Amino acid sequence: QEIHIRAQKILKIKQDNGYDFGSSFRGRTHTQESKNKISNSLIEVFSDRKKETIIKKENKMRDLGYEILNHERNWFYDVKCSHCGKIFNTTIQNFNDSKIGDKCFICPSDYGKSKTELKILHDLESLLGRKLVSGDRRVLWPKEIDIFDPILQKAIEYCGLHCHGEHPKDLRFINQGKDSFYHLDKMIKCREKGIELITIFSDEYIKHPEIVMSIISQKFGLTTKRLMARKTEIREIDSKTANDFLKKNHIMSAGRSNVRYGLYHNNDLVEVMTFSKGDITHKGKSWEINRLSSKLNTSIAGGASKLFSKFIKEYSPETVISFSDLRWGRATVYEKIGFEFVYDSPPNYWYHDNVKRYHRFSLRKNKNDNQDLTEWENRKNQGWDRIWDCGHSKWIWKK
Repeated sequence: QEIHIRAQKILKIKQDNGYDFGSSFRGRTHTQESKNKISNSLIEVFSDRKKETIIKKENKMRDLGYEILNHERNWFYDVKCSHCGKIFNTTIQNFNDSKIGDKCFICPSDYGKSKTELKILHDLESLLGRKLVSGDRRVLWPKEIDIFDPILQKAIEYCGLHCHGEHPKDLRFINQGKDSFYHLDKMIKCREKGIELITIFSDEYIKHPEIVMSIISQKFGLTTKRLMARKTEIREIDSKTANDFLKKNHIMSAGRSNVRYGLYHNNDLVEVMTFSKGDITHKGKSWEINRLSSKLNTSIAGGASKLFSKFIKEYSPETVISFSDLRWGRATVYEKIGFEFVYDSPPNYWYHDNVKRYHRFSLRKNKNDNQDLTEWENRKNQGWDRIWDCGHSKWIWKK
């Protein structure tokens, strides 16, 4: 009865809107002529849509750096990669937004790689003058090494914040969260096979591409400018001079410091080392090296030793400690200037919003949070994700 009442209401609404229940065509089949007209009309409509789709996808191919050589049956294409010169066959569906989005797969082995990862790959290949392996899974099967140099036995792990976090929001990676030991474990497995792995967070490269490439160049032995420390002049510098230099040349930018030294070559500042008191009272004789950085794409043989010796001579510390980020490899410079290895710390984390990382101290649990939940549970509920590093090495020098 309810259904009958509803049907009557629907009919009434249609009548009020001018629907003609007495149409002459009502109850009659289409004539062959009308069928032909409808068929031809649909063919024209879908033909136009098909042409628009093909033009759109072909334009996307060209925008991504492909030369279209030929295509058959409208959907299969032979294309040539403008970067590596490879020719391969693909379907037009591979350029749907749902499959490629804003990603570029310069050649078949790079399918699904981010543009920034590919930029690092291609820039490094240009510097080395040879091809590298992209997306290798043979060395650490089933884990992938993003960029691998089998000759130098060096590798790069590029960590997009949106997919390398612990709790990714991106639906493509929602079940692929990286736990606290993921990056450390990959670094250790590479080390066991004699491979030095560099782990880069995507926001580092996006914000400081020139600094990241300078570090990579140094790790791969590609530093373009090499100087001898004996040909430099050492000076104690003020905080502004040191901070301006570090902002341009150190991946962590400037930091707190009490003492700062710089090396000058032909009156050009080429390396900086900064120190701070190791305790809050600043009354003890314990110090810490905060920053050590050379100018981009510049290597100073003996520079760190010259700077550290100057500090020891003028401030007579009892102990000096420093920490090195394991994501960038083992810091052998400390051994060269007389430090002893103490320990490797476990991994630590940053919170991030898929674009930028934030230090965990700035998002500690506070009175406005749900006290029955942990800090991490509160942050997850607020939409944050977190990403883990490989830990840090602690080094110490003793008088």
